[in-house]
Amino acid sequence: MRKYLFFMSMRVVVLTHYFKAYYERKLETKNRVGQLPRRKEILCAVAIKLIKVIFALLRDKRRFEDTRGPVTALSQGV
Repeated sequence: MRKYLFFMSMRVVVLTHYFKAYYERKLETKNRVGQLPRRKEILCAVAIKLIKVIFALLRDKRRFEDTRGPVTALSQGV
């Protein structure tokens, strides 16, 4: 289960603006020791955030709507 959550967090960072912004914010923040976190630590934080969002959506019986729409190659500047 942990492996699949990790893979889901990798994809959700690429496909949604909401989680991409969260990922980029985490990239810039430092941890308690004052070091920048590693990519794997940030993806684990995204997985935890993803779980919270999924449970909130289930609880409220809503669908996830990314406010800016899906991330495409054109919006990434590729």
